[in-house]
Amino acid sequence: MKKIISILLVIVMIVSLAACGAKKPAETAAPAAPEAPAAEAAAEPAKEAAPAEQIEIVEEPVEEPAEGATAQTEEAADDKPNTEGDIFLGVWECDRAKLTIAKGDDGYKCYLTWGGSASETATWEYDCWYDGFGLSSVETGVHRVLTYNEDGAIANEEVVFTDGAASFVIGDDGNLVWNEYKEERGEGMAFVHTCSSKPAPDPADFIEEYFLFISGIEEGTAGVSLKKARAACSVMNFAAVNELCITDYPSFRDNLLEGFEELSKEEQEAFDANLVDITQLIDDCVVNWEANKGTFEDAGVADLMYVFLSDPIAVLSWDMLKSNTFTMGNGD
Repeated sequence: MKKIISILLVIVMIVSLAACGAKKPAETAAPAAPEAPAAEAAAEPAKEAAPAEQIEIVEEPVEEPAEGATAQTEEAADDKPNTEGDIFLGVWECDRAKLTIAKGDDGYKCYLTWGGSASETATWEYDCWYDGFGLSSVETGVHRVLTYNEDGAIANEEVVFTDGAASFVIGDDGNLVWNEYKEERGEGMAFVHTCSSKPAPDPADFIEEYFLFISGIEEGTAGVSLKKARAACSVMNFAAVNELCITDYPSFRDNLLEGFEELSKEEQEAFDANLVDITQLIDDCVVNWEANKGTFEDAGVADLMYVFLSDPIAVLSWDMLKSNTFTMGNGD
């Protein structure tokens, strides 16, 4: 029995071995190719794509401003005169008060006179600028009270203050309001615009009251310094009476030149010869009256000359006459 079982086991083993030998060995997959390192992959050139159409971009040259051009443009804008406040120019009146507004060296000169009586006048003088609404002055106003003699000379001058502040505005009704902040003297006053400019003197007026006064002085004659003092006073009188600083400017220029051209050659030469001395004398009086007062006293015109020097409108009118005389015939 044991022998039969052993034979059967041997047979089973043989059959099993035969079956195993018949099976095909399993195909072994080829190992995957190792990945290229990142650096190498990046180094590999990509396949060339079809060349794209190239567009050439041409930059237009930008012109740089010439050196200093910007500064010159800004300076030109700054030098352009501001005329917005010119609507205030001229004469404004309210009862016994008269306000004269003229162009000053840097802005506007406002000069108000108020006659309290035949022998006394109060004055207010302001250097103003246009602030977008009106003319303003901050702590530069000068208020004086002048007392006159019977002959019109200034007998006494009282300076009330030199730090006045004010503004001048034009209301909807066209009248001017004076806001005086120091003493509130302008409250309730409405100034009417009586004129924007005065008519210019005729050529004949320039000849008789200006050119001949100066050309008639002969150098080397007796009393020439006194004659120059009288001529200087006459010139100031001409400028003040005609209020040349608010005159019609084109007519003023034309008539001044026309009057000069009507002079004879000898009169023109005599005027030119004396003009510098007269101009210097008046300007010296404006700066320092006391130092020049004696000559005018000897000439008998000191009181009248001082009246003109105390009037800022007269001084501005002289400045206008002087500057235009020296530029006669030149283009504006």
